[in-house]
Amino acid sequence: MVKVFLCDVGLLSAASAGSTAFEILQGNLGVNWGSSLENFVAQELAAQGSELYYFDKVKLGEVNFLMQCGSNITPIEAKSGKNFTAHAALDKLLSVKEWKLGSGFVLCSNNVKREKQNDTVIDLPWYMTMFMKPQELG
Repeated sequence: MVKVFLCDVGLLSAASAGSTAFEILQGNLGVNWGSSLENFVAQELAAQGSELYYFDKVKLGEVNFLMQCGSNITPIEAKSGKNFTAHAALDKLLSVKEWKLGSGFVLCSNNVKREKQNDTVIDLPWYMTMFMKPQELG
């Protein structure tokens, strides 16, 4: 499966159904703007030099992005809503022991936080996407 992103969030908002863009411009940030957020994250990751990878398996679910960090793969979820602690697909992906993924990130409206003690999921605020640079092998 392939996900397609527009190279500009503003153009995406203008081209999409007008109601979401209008609500955001009116200051109503409670609308579902998940696709715009995913597009923003894709833009930022690409600007930092990441190749964009998407994960979707029937038994595990959908994870928005996979980023290479040296010889490790880091899954990244972008969450626009208040229920950013619900990420079943990310949890299932991290629980596959033979893949040795380590930790994953949830980009959300929260501050930097490890969700539970000894948990492998770390919450990061949306703006920290600009610091997520891929690491070279070597």
